[in-house]
Amino acid sequence: MPSLRSAIRRATLGLGLGLGLGPGRGLALGLGLGLGLGALSCLSSLAAAADQAGDGAVAPRPATSRADAMAEFTFTWTGSNGYSLSGVLVIDRRLLCTGVITGDQVSAFEIRGFLDGASLGTWSLEDLTPATSWNLNFDTVEFLFPTGGDDWGPEGQQWNASGAVDDCGKPGFGFNSGNAGQDVCVDDVFRRASTIDRYTPLPAIPPEGLSCEMEMSAVR
Repeated sequence: MPSLRSAIRRATLGLGLGLGLGPGRGLALGLGLGLGLGALSCLSSLAAAADQAGDGAVAPRPATSRADAMAEFTFTWTGSNGYSLSGVLVIDRRLLCTGVITGDQVSAFEIRGFLDGASLGTWSLEDLTPATSWNLNFDTVEFLFPTGGDDWGPEGQQWNASGAVDDCGKPGFGFNSGNAGQDVCVDDVFRRASTIDRYTPLPAIPPEGLSCEMEMSAVR
């Protein structure tokens, strides 16, 4: 496609020749030359402006989207007798500071179990099936997982482990926080030795510098 400045220059040349050298003598010839030169000057200025703007095309503005659209939290849990787990939770940043969210609002989730530092297995949201015991609650204001209530309710957790803590798969790993305590499942076996008090807080660590105060100020 011809550039804007090229089109203007061709129009300038054609109009100048058409008006300045058109038929007529005397006054008509002078008028024709005057009009031709005036048009030539005007369109030449337009061509110069087009030169400064490139080809006259407006460069598209880059999309303005937040690179940090997701917020990734890490967390650890320490049970009894050497049992522990570590995990990662990823949520849409727009959910931050909105209150308690549930498992169907989580973008990614993974836990890894350990006994005295040795791996017991893993489970992630990618392994979720209709048969999985799955209930997750996360407080996006306090940055913690509510505990102390029924494992299937808003203050409990079922991460690949029901209240019986014996359905995590074989091989498999799961965690449960219910009204009888917090504990883990390994290979479809309830590891009773891992149990700790049901009200034990389970906080999550946000990305460095992230806080509800920061988020609120960012949207003002």
